[in-house]
Amino acid sequence: MSNIIGIDLGTTFSAIASLDAVGKPEIVQNLDGSRITPSVVFFPPDEPGKVYVGEVARDLLVTQPSRGIEEIKRHMGDGQFQKKFDGKTWSPEEMSSLILKKLIEDAEGIIGKIDSAVITVPANFSEDARAATMAAGELAGITVSHIINEPTAAALYFASLQPVAGTIMVYDFGGGTFDATIARIHDQNVECIASQGDSVLGGKDFDREVLSLIRNSYMQANGVDIVDEENTEEQWLMEAEKIKCQLSQKDSVKRPLKGPAGMMPFSLSRTEFASNDKIANMISRTEMLVDTVLDEASMPPADIDAILLVGGTTRIPAIQDSITKMFGKPPIKVVNPDEAVAMGAAIYAGINAPRENLSVAQQKEMDKVELQEVASHYFGTISVATGPSGYPEDKNNTIIKKNAVIPCSATKTFFTVNEGQEVIDCRVTQCNAEEFDTQFVKVVWEGEMELPPGRPAQMPVEVTYSYDANNQMHVFFKDVDSGKTLEADIHPGKTEQIQSLKTQIQTIIVE
Repeated sequence: MSNIIGIDLGTTFSAIASLDAVGKPEIVQNLDGSRITPSVVFFPPDEPGKVYVGEVARDLLVTQPSRGIEEIKRHMGDGQFQKKFDGKTWSPEEMSSLILKKLIEDAEGIIGKIDSAVITVPANFSEDARAATMAAGELAGITVSHIINEPTAAALYFASLQPVAGTIMVYDFGGGTFDATIARIHDQNVECIASQGDSVLGGKDFDREVLSLIRNSYMQANGVDIVDEENTEEQWLMEAEKIKCQLSQKDSVKRPLKGPAGMMPFSLSRTEFASNDKIANMISRTEMLVDTVLDEASMPPADIDAILLVGGTTRIPAIQDSITKMFGKPPIKVVNPDEAVAMGAAIYAGINAPRENLSVAQQKEMDKVELQEVASHYFGTISVATGPSGYPEDKNNTIIKKNAVIPCSATKTFFTVNEGQEVIDCRVTQCNAEEFDTQFVKVVWEGEMELPPGRPAQMPVEVTYSYDANNQMHVFFKDVDSGKTLEADIHPGKTEQIQSLKTQIQTIIVE
């Protein structure tokens, strides 16, 4: 038997969970004794070859902000984002792998060897970001057996506890991302229906707005900024986070703040917090996304039997008030919102583990669980069509629709344009809403397929899209007449990159 592991790789905090002997998920503490680990990486200037991850890294980053990074999850899949420390350039995948390495090494010190794991991602993560997450796991030294959407993982955990049944919404608001997912729960069966989200909206954005209030107040009182070389922005962001968290426990916060011009009394009430323009706009953004996912599911708010809270930002009273107003009933708080995703990921790991890796008791428990997931984006290709002007124009064609039950596959037939056409321009697109205009879609892959010479026009070309259980797309273009095919390698070079970097990552000491 091997350890069955699920990992919540979060923007601000990460957690790891395993299945116990009878198939129940449990959080594995880190070596500091904490159930969650800050997703912060710090490169000590005087200790080459060593990296700090977690609470120590977070503390060190306050005074030396140029020596580390946080919120790296927001850059996953961004091939242009890089950070350089001590002569080495780090990609988001590599920095995320250090966080995973810390989680895994700490857990191995408690439960033993870990060979593979399920890792969670936001429901609206792009193809590139999903592939980057899997690459980060490989770089950390484990096999990523599957990835699963965070709200889906949370729904699995809720289903295992059975506090609710019927049509539910998982309202997942973490430190860096927001997801709203509608699902049906019956016993331990979970059927996802629709999902919406924002991968750059989270609790850290609320912290920044509280910091803005602090800076404006100090500037008005003293004529100087409270942030300077001695009092870094990172230090004040931590102070802003503390104030935000205290407002979740009491109606107002009053505390003296010491800046370059001396002490200043600062106060902030829940009412002032919630009515702040930027904070109110962020809450309105979540409400718009909730409305959108309800529309996609063709459901009024009254059809939702329960709203389940996931993610630390759901502790904010203004968020809970917003939910109560939208649905006419308060959300349900049945678990620690910081842990539900990792717990559900461990269950998903158990569902997909080889039977021989499970005990009899674990097998019995996993046999109770069923999951139906849906596609998180629209996927298509670009063809030439006659536009309103009568001239040929590029048009995006949807092949797999968002919220289609996965795994799934679909094929559409297109036709060559010109007599003697020598190549086909093959493109794979991704978007959050069904779009025909190519300027509103993301091209995630582009390539050319050569055709035999002397071809007449209007020869058929089949395009097949297969969406797997990891929410990843596989695409084939086929020239029907010749039988020639082209596979879209949406993430080229990942295997080679992992093999060349894996050894380097493994030699770094992570503490």
